[in-house]
Amino acid sequence: MNLKIYLSGSIKKGDKDESKKSYWTDSDISILQRILCPKYDLTILNPAVRSDDLSDYKSTLGRDLLQVYISDLIIVDARDKKGIGIGSEMTFAKVNAIPVISVSPQNSQYNRIDFEYLGQRMDKWIHPFIGGLSDYLVESVEEAATLIINNFPFKKAEIRHKDYLYDAMQYYVDTQLKADTEMYNLVKDNMEINKRISTIKEYL
Repeated sequence: MNLKIYLSGSIKKGDKDESKKSYWTDSDISILQRILCPKYDLTILNPAVRSDDLSDYKSTLGRDLLQVYISDLIIVDARDKKGIGIGSEMTFAKVNAIPVISVSPQNSQYNRIDFEYLGQRMDKWIHPFIGGLSDYLVESVEEAATLIINNFPFKKAEIRHKDYLYDAMQYYVDTQLKADTEMYNLVKDNMEINKRISTIKEYL
């Protein structure tokens, strides 16, 4: 069985590239191959391995989204701070019901313990885009591969899709809007905004 995995995150560009603290490395790919290849004909979709014209931004965007679109699942490197691309790729994956596994160890950039954010102290905090757009959170690449070997194909009911995005908005409206002073004052007497909010349920 062929298994196509898209790697979302930073790719190390040569041995001397130390611009980021974490990358998709040859070692990471070797771990995936070691664990998965006995069972699967593994294809790694790597956005850094390419020969297209990178000055053409529309084509470059299309190429990256196409790799997500044709993948069986994506693994996100959320071990350290990342750029704008991973959130976009994760959202596109959810729109197309493609499973997302995020490597986000406890007490790393997007998965904090005893954390203060916007004046609020929290025992545990996960970045909302990592938590909300991931179907599975794991501590390591090895754990991601083990999850796949033991559970893929994943149960359809476990995989979030575009409805989850609307469900998240409705959940906020139902549970937090009235406590969120800034938003509530904006919304409460605005018929146009309330009409827009009322359309969310059409997608659920």
